[in-house]
Amino acid sequence: MATAKKVSGWWYITGYLTDQENIENFYSYQFTIFNLRIFRINFYILHMAFTDFQKRKHLFKQRLSILKRKNVYGNQDSVVFSPFASLKREKDKLNLSIKNDDFELQLDLNKGKGAFWHADDGVLAMGLPNDPQQRTVYYSYPNMPTTGKMILLNNSKEKTIMNVTGKSWFDRQWGPFRLFDPASH
Repeated sequence: MATAKKVSGWWYITGYLTDQENIENFYSYQFTIFNLRIFRINFYILHMAFTDFQKRKHLFKQRLSILKRKNVYGNQDSVVFSPFASLKREKDKLNLSIKNDDFELQLDLNKGKGAFWHADDGVLAMGLPNDPQQRTVYYSYPNMPTTGKMILLNNSKEKTIMNVTGKSWFDRQWGPFRLFDPASH
């Protein structure tokens, strides 16, 4: 995909992390950027979530942008929703950066055993098999060894910085399908 101007799609990552110094400390995170093309207008929606199981605390942030802003874009190698998040593809890994008021993540997601292509070599018919506009490309990296840094900010904005390891799951789907056509789901 050269640009995201004429398609809808999403980048999705979910994973778990442990603090390398205190491996009993368990966390999960979720990152999604939706690129929704609705009535010829592109919208980007960013979801960032984090769960601290020890403190029984769940944090969630959402942002919305219309594509015409220069700090929000996506292409085949990266998706950026600046200054809050970016995902960039390298040869053997993905680099994920999330930053908001409560937590920050700087993660390297190793591609592990590689991509799994859904449906027919990655091409998925969206409910209307005879309509070429109702197709998406869809692949996943289901088992990504993950390393990096996690920063937690308390109410006083004091930082706790941890080196973390874990596993992540990445999904990517995009295409020109019509979001509001009930037959396409």
